[in-house]
Amino acid sequence: MIADPRAGALVDAFANGWLGFGALRNHAVDAGTFPEFDERLRQDMLTETRLFLDAFFKENWPIRDLMDSNSIFLNAPLARHYGIEGVQGSGFRRLPSAMGRSGLLSQGTVLTRTSHSNGTSVVKRGLWVLEKILCESVGEVPPNVPALEESADQVLTLRQRMEKHRANPLCASCHTRIDPPGFSLENYDGIGRWRTMDAGGPIDPRGSLTGAGRTVPFENFAELRRALADDDRFPACTVRNLMTYALGRSLSASDEAVVRNVLEKTKTNGHRIQDVIAEIVLSAPFRGVSR
Repeated sequence: MIADPRAGALVDAFANGWLGFGALRNHAVDAGTFPEFDERLRQDMLTETRLFLDAFFKENWPIRDLMDSNSIFLNAPLARHYGIEGVQGSGFRRLPSAMGRSGLLSQGTVLTRTSHSNGTSVVKRGLWVLEKILCESVGEVPPNVPALEESADQVLTLRQRMEKHRANPLCASCHTRIDPPGFSLENYDGIGRWRTMDAGGPIDPRGSLTGAGRTVPFENFAELRRALADDDRFPACTVRNLMTYALGRSLSASDEAVVRNVLEKTKTNGHRIQDVIAEIVLSAPFRGVSR
């Protein structure tokens, strides 16, 4: 089924429905802040992610490889944008992961569409990780939460401004979960380029990933990437999204037993994606068998 040429459209539809990459097509980027960003770069970013996901499904990668992969797909313009040397030509080629590029979170599609038009967003990026990768709900913003101060604090890094913001107890309830993965991604600017400084100060990407009864500290993006890859919530979230797509409906409480069964049956091989899909296709909800 995955080998069929028509599967490409299904991969696109599923990946866009789950991860929302199509939003990059209409994402506004401020030309004054990022004059380097043009339509060619936008299309190259989309192609990078499309080739990556195509390999993920067709080569039967483990689910964890979406976060921490051995391969990246680049052409010369996108490689230059990322600061990677030695790539020639406009055609895309497969390369070993390097230079802080590995998995979905280091791709321009994610990093650009989870930024503001003129700069990064800790909140957008942190929410994307929690909601799309871990299926964690943060809930509604509490009433009367003050907005992040922009004008007076431009001499501070974004992390420093965010930490002032969440000093308010109303803000801290959400930001203690959202901010850490967002801070870790601050080494990438609003269009996905690597950087080490913000507002004249060094970027601090440290934090902790919490949930599922444990706390995993990380010092940088590479450690966050591995923490996400090893988090049991990640394969469970992927299976839930695959089932939602396959069934064409939201999952019910009774479907959670099927999710657990799929995860258990594919655990020994690292939840390889084709094996996961096969178990979903064989499941009672997909076959329309009443339970």
